[in-house]
Amino acid sequence: MLTLILKVTNACNMSCQYCSVGDKSDFVIMSEDEMDKAFEWFCNYAKDRREKKVSIILHGGEPMLVPAEQYDRSLRKMLNNYSDIQFTFRIQTNGTILSDTYLALFQKYAFHVGISLDGLDSVHDRQRRDIFGRGTFDLIFRNIRKLQSDNLPVSSLMVLTKNSLNADYGYLDYLSEYYIPVKINPLLKIGNALVHEELCLDEGDYGRYLIDLHKYVLEQEIGIHISPLAELQQAIIHEAEPRGCVFHGSCSNSFICIDQMGTLYPCGRFADQHKCILGNIYEGITKEGKRIQENLYARRSHKLPEKCQSCKYIKLCHAGCSAVTEVGETGQPSVMCKDYCILFDYLYGEGLRKYKKYLLKKKEQIEKQILTFRNAYEL
Repeated sequence: MLTLILKVTNACNMSCQYCSVGDKSDFVIMSEDEMDKAFEWFCNYAKDRREKKVSIILHGGEPMLVPAEQYDRSLRKMLNNYSDIQFTFRIQTNGTILSDTYLALFQKYAFHVGISLDGLDSVHDRQRRDIFGRGTFDLIFRNIRKLQSDNLPVSSLMVLTKNSLNADYGYLDYLSEYYIPVKINPLLKIGNALVHEELCLDEGDYGRYLIDLHKYVLEQEIGIHISPLAELQQAIIHEAEPRGCVFHGSCSNSFICIDQMGTLYPCGRFADQHKCILGNIYEGITKEGKRIQENLYARRSHKLPEKCQSCKYIKLCHAGCSAVTEVGETGQPSVMCKDYCILFDYLYGEGLRKYKKYLLKKKEQIEKQILTFRNAYEL
């Protein structure tokens, strides 16, 4: 499925320490005409590729700084003009702005809402503050509960920093209590993170954290989806390619990003760094843009970096995300290479044994429940 990441603005009502956008003093919010044009370009691009189903992710900055009414009008026009395409909608937000109008919008178009939440308040409020320096955890969680009360699907995105490494895993119990899935991403050294090295992870930190997390999840029987552990575990068990762009070899064929200026990028991470520009919504993808797309695909398929060609885990990571790696003619392995190898070693060995033991335990519990039910029924 082709996915559009529409970065409708670089403006934000928060001042996160590690913001990937960096300085937001010169911000732009996409107008309705520009939004219509962006949707038009994307839909025609999808039709040229004979895509029947597409996904659209509203992103930023903070995408909810755009009036909900503007989204409603633009989405309605797009759906009317491209009725032969099946759409799914998502939004990635900081979760601090939520109105009845937005709730109605999400209901109308069946949005999945992704919210940035960095663990419990002890960590989150240290690094994700509003522009007045206030913590945002309580406000965000109230809004999550509002979304859930309207039966809207909600998931969380956690950025792993040094602060998180020094905290416990209590946030998982909290998220599990409210059935909130979580995706855990490592802090990348872009944007504001470049001037906050105290937050940045060292090589191997991410891999070791996910290993300890996996053990905790199985021991405590945490019942929520945790990414990327869940995707990697299923891929190993079924000998398949993991879901998710970071590990998928054809990610460059599955995503396109349009920023608030109408500039085209391979994905949102490239847009944050203003590199690998493919073209714009007015002129389309340029000849150079097509070459960039071809090189990005080649790096993760038939022109793998030299180090990756003999790696036993190449089918799991496909040389890793290109957006955080210097991409040349031959390319380089992901900057997360060591972390991935540490994690994959564990998941193929001790992690697989632990997961099998966990499944056997769950099987015994279910069998006991069935037996108890049968005995009660017979009585």
